[in-house]
Amino acid sequence: MPNEELLLVPGKTVTTRADLASVYGGNTQAGIMITSRKERRIFVFSDKSASKENSYTFDGRAEDDEYGPLYTYTASGIHGNQYWNRDNTALRDHALKNVPVSLFISDGLVPGSLAKLQRYVGEVMLDPIKPFEFGWNNDPKGNRRRVIIFRFRPAPGATLVFDPEDDILVAPGGIELASPGAAGMLELVAEASSVAMAAIRVQPGIAPPENFSQKTSIQVIAAAERQVTYREAELRARFEAYLEGRGVDYGIIRLTVEGRVLRTDTYDKTDNVLYEVKAMSDRHHVRQIVGQLMDYRRHAIRYVRDGLRYAALLPSEPSQDLKDLLKSAGIQLVYFDGTHFVGHPLPQ
Repeated sequence: MPNEELLLVPGKTVTTRADLASVYGGNTQAGIMITSRKERRIFVFSDKSASKENSYTFDGRAEDDEYGPLYTYTASGIHGNQYWNRDNTALRDHALKNVPVSLFISDGLVPGSLAKLQRYVGEVMLDPIKPFEFGWNNDPKGNRRRVIIFRFRPAPGATLVFDPEDDILVAPGGIELASPGAAGMLELVAEASSVAMAAIRVQPGIAPPENFSQKTSIQVIAAAERQVTYREAELRARFEAYLEGRGVDYGIIRLTVEGRVLRTDTYDKTDNVLYEVKAMSDRHHVRQIVGQLMDYRRHAIRYVRDGLRYAALLPSEPSQDLKDLLKSAGIQLVYFDGTHFVGHPLPQ
């Protein structure tokens, strides 16, 4: 008889997939388990002990910010590039369809058994502004592949309870090079963007503190920022496709800072240039570029060769004063004029 009284208490409930399935139904083998009984739910299982073996190397706490805790999670798909398969699509669209998501982290074995214990962390939701990003690693066969990295935040009203070991990501700091497939990246961004733009009714629960009581304002802010985020992702993917066509080795730099991992925008390994990408060419975004690159430059030198240069990638030509600002900070400029990436290749 299924245990209908199974209570999920963050930080206290330790159970197994089999026990969860006996109550809620679902595939006990999948990392993303979609329930088949009672109300529709999604259970997500993060298991660092199996992450390297199965090439799920991006699970763990990332940098916290003004919006609170952030936990990254490698999507479903062991071999080859990851795409929007059934489980990944269900997780991507969970807020749009009002499906709650519960996060569990593997926590040892059942005594006298090989069954893994699952510690309940709490109810999560995908960050409504930047729900996922892309990375690269090698699959279990050693083939370079593209992965989807989901970005979890606490659901509205939820508190996530972590253990100290949850802070350690499987993928440490360093250079993470991309492999051919920029065209596929553009397709992934475009498909996800069309879904995200429809999710205006989602209640994100993430906004500056003064806006928490204004549900409509929060939704408008999140929707606007989400649109900007996807324009930025599209510009970056287009630029990386351009670099790929020129035979450039590119990727990102993972920076370990105070026990968290910061992920930069595009790193051109061939020319040793770190780009910061923004979706708008106004003063606010250009000033963000200056601040972020000044932060990154203090840590990036641990992972790259001497002579690292810095550049802004913008969707249009900025004003002369903003060009002067970038120049004064030692940051070069590349912008897209609708056809060409003006300013690339960078002058030496």
